[in-house]
Amino acid sequence: MRRLALNEQRDPRGAPPPAATWLLARFGCGPAIESLAGDLVEEFHHGRSRAWYWRQTLAGIATSFAEDVIRHRLIVLQAILTGWTALFLFGWLLGDPMFEWLDTLAAARPMMPRVYPPMVVGSVGYVMCGWMIARLYRSHRAAAVIAFLACALVLQLPRLCDLVVDALGHPRYLPYLSGHLAGMILTIVSVLFGGFGLPCGRASKKIVEAD
Repeated sequence: MRRLALNEQRDPRGAPPPAATWLLARFGCGPAIESLAGDLVEEFHHGRSRAWYWRQTLAGIATSFAEDVIRHRLIVLQAILTGWTALFLFGWLLGDPMFEWLDTLAAARPMMPRVYPPMVVGSVGYVMCGWMIARLYRSHRAAAVIAFLACALVLQLPRLCDLVVDALGHPRYLPYLSGHLAGMILTIVSVLFGGFGLPCGRASKKIVEAD
């Protein structure tokens, strides 16, 4: 019987927060994540609170990401360059045909809900980039994908700051600000889905307690 099952029998609270455990397994970086997860589970069953477990989980993800990026900075840099190259090629080769297809579809079906083509095309491109990075850099999947996502968001910050200043000066800029925020959220969802939600040729690690 697994150690976790034994601990659940001794602890009436049951297992630690499953969402936190899932996040650690999915976004934690480096080979020490499984050991860290086991230590957190042990501490939780020794009386630590769920809030403590969440704090340690988030801290572990952040710390492991920083350590993996520093230790393998060249690999992470290659992953970022790979992602931007793939996004450029996607926009160059498929961007215009997708714009035309969306416009044709909207004209042929006027009752269909309206979509904003740049968001759709950008979302598909970011999904593809996230998947490609995860597939090419499997051993550093979490660090590579999150680093690319962080770079994409940083590049969108100047425009966000400009829109915030404009919206504070005049409310007519609020739709532009909300649209940009929606685009940033879509960027996050798309990259994470491509990098962690799609299969990349190898099963993702699972945190399993030893006997």
